[in-house]
Amino acid sequence: MPLTADSLQAKITHSFTQRFAVHVTRIPLVIVLFKDIEIGKNATLTLSSKAKSLWANDIRIHSGGRLVITSGYIKIRAASVRGNLA
Repeated sequence: MPLTADSLQAKITHSFTQRFAVHVTRIPLVIVLFKDIEIGKNATLTLSSKAKSLWANDIRIHSGGRLVITSGYIKIRAASVRGNLA
């Protein structure tokens, strides 16, 4: 089941990570873990410069969608990355 940005799970996860981030700011390695990532039509997923690695099962980017990485380097581990899905 894809996770949308306005879903309850995303809001809970964001709230938890914001509270937890206060305690882990001393750790220089940030790894983002997801089951599946689906970037909708004309949507943008931006990863901050603190993210060093993105792990996901499948990454799907629909028409007009963008994956923006603000750091110079990031390691992406995914079973598949597909784009321009109708």
